[in-house]
Amino acid sequence: MKNAFEVKRLIGLLVCIGFMLGMDTSSLSLFLGTSYFKEYFKQPTALQTGMMTGANQIGGFVGCLMSGSLIELIGCKWCLCACSVIWTMGSVGSFFVLEVYTMALSRFVKGIAVGILSVLASFYLMEVFSSNIRGQATALMQMALTISILSIYFLSMLLDKIQGPLAFKITWGLEVIPSLLLLMLFQALPESPRWLYKHGYSNKDIDRSLAILRVKDVEKLREKFVSETKQKPKLSYIIKKGYWKHMSLGIIVQILIQISGINVVMYYTIYICEMVGFDDDVSSKLTAGPYIVNTIFTLVPVFLLDKFNRKVFIGWASVFLGGIMLLIGFLIGERERHVGDVVLRNIVVALCFLFVSVFSSSLSCAGFIYTNEILPESIKSVALSVCISTSWFTGFALALMAPYLMQIVEWWTFVMLGTSTIALAFIIIMWFPETRDLSPHDIDNLFKQDALSAEVEYEKIESDQSADFESIPERSGAPEPDSFVCTTTTTEVTER
Repeated sequence: MKNAFEVKRLIGLLVCIGFMLGMDTSSLSLFLGTSYFKEYFKQPTALQTGMMTGANQIGGFVGCLMSGSLIELIGCKWCLCACSVIWTMGSVGSFFVLEVYTMALSRFVKGIAVGILSVLASFYLMEVFSSNIRGQATALMQMALTISILSIYFLSMLLDKIQGPLAFKITWGLEVIPSLLLLMLFQALPESPRWLYKHGYSNKDIDRSLAILRVKDVEKLREKFVSETKQKPKLSYIIKKGYWKHMSLGIIVQILIQISGINVVMYYTIYICEMVGFDDDVSSKLTAGPYIVNTIFTLVPVFLLDKFNRKVFIGWASVFLGGIMLLIGFLIGERERHVGDVVLRNIVVALCFLFVSVFSSSLSCAGFIYTNEILPESIKSVALSVCISTSWFTGFALALMAPYLMQIVEWWTFVMLGTSTIALAFIIIMWFPETRDLSPHDIDNLFKQDALSAEVEYEKIESDQSADFESIPERSGAPEPDSFVCTTTTTEVTER
């Protein structure tokens, strides 16, 4: 019964974090085009609209950079508490906004909480879930995230009937619910055993956390903790020890997640519909499609992610995603040359939905798991914050530039995204190591083994060259020193 209770607590944690990560994604998009929103904020300019939209992502970037140091300072458990408090402040502030800049500030504050959570959730998840169910746990959190996005979107549609500022204020105010639940839940959660050991807590506290992990060889793990406490997770340490290679792989995977174009398809479906000739009413209805598809297909990784290699869900799925994006671009270009072609128009929208379904089934979860698994435990708190902050910044840049690119280069925007995705996917397929079922020790020595093999090969070559050098006097007929007589083979003696 105790184990069942612990599992319920951890599932509740994943659901709360998932909801907080997704709620602010769709809470603004529906209201941006409404007359009462524009009137309340005194007809915001394009720059002000972009500032409100991007404030959450910039906050996420800042939160990611803060997360590594914050986790090391106060631990995972109290970081969850801090995120709950920060999110609550941002949600309450959103309800009482009066103008553009306070609105952007409240979204920025919530973004900080989301940025810290995006790192903390991955870091904490690796601690409390064993490797054989880690994929399912990540998929569960991702499913909660997508349900959150969809729920807020339909809540916005429902409250839009009020046709007044109260519509978006209620939507933003209700976002406080998961943060309050998390605030109540965090007291019942275990702290990271590694953090407890580093900060000198008692064996009783450490054993309580290890019980969640169901560790069999506790003494071996304690020895590992001892070695890790001597290591300082700073960027200088990461570079000195060669861990920058691990971190580089994580950064590339996070860039791939964003460069695939998922945010362009999710956030700017209405622009794509306008490009292929749908009217405003139909376009606004079709914008709900990606959110629905995203929610449905997030169920796929729950059942399949732990049964296949990570590179299948990252590399080969990304090749498929890049191909779909290229096809979308070329069909939009063809549509412009054949105005009025209803079939092409419908195929483009169907491909957008297919793109979201493939992404939700594969890269959305597998990318974050791979980033988690490729990073050694000793540097994870810092390296993970760097990797995920790269994802936030790349996502912000694409979200900011996509509307302008679709106006300037039009369908070539999708061609560029598709080409970049395929290029990164093949780099991952050919050169990235597989991380599924690798132990922390294997991850830590992943590139050290390659260096050791190269060193052994080098020593072998030098040894061969030395042997050839020693045989030169014998081949040249020069008189041999006494030391060479002892090494002469039986065959040579017989011949003489």
